[in-house]
Amino acid sequence: MKTPRPQAEISRSFEFSFVVPSAPCSIIRLIIRASAISSQISVLNTDYSGSGLSFVLAGTTRTVNADWFNNVDDTSVQQDQMKSALHVGGAATLNLYSVG
Repeated sequence: MKTPRPQAEISRSFEFSFVVPSAPCSIIRLIIRASAISSQISVLNTDYSGSGLSFVLAGTTRTVNADWFNNVDDTSVQQDQMKSALHVGGAATLNLYSVG
């Protein structure tokens, strides 16, 4: 009987960009604070600790666009336009879009 080989440990860090479209002249823009984004990255790193995966905040982009803020959903043309215009980094950069 063969002895199973130990699997190599995975070690991968993901760059993470937080993209926040918001309404013009709105206090809502302040809802998603930098501290909340940092906390979310910490939660991800805690939840994935021991897996070899980690997340690093590459940046936060905030943009004002009422159309995107009010009309983006998973089937809208606005979603495609927003993601095309706001995507940060290359194919390996995870972009999270959150209206706020």
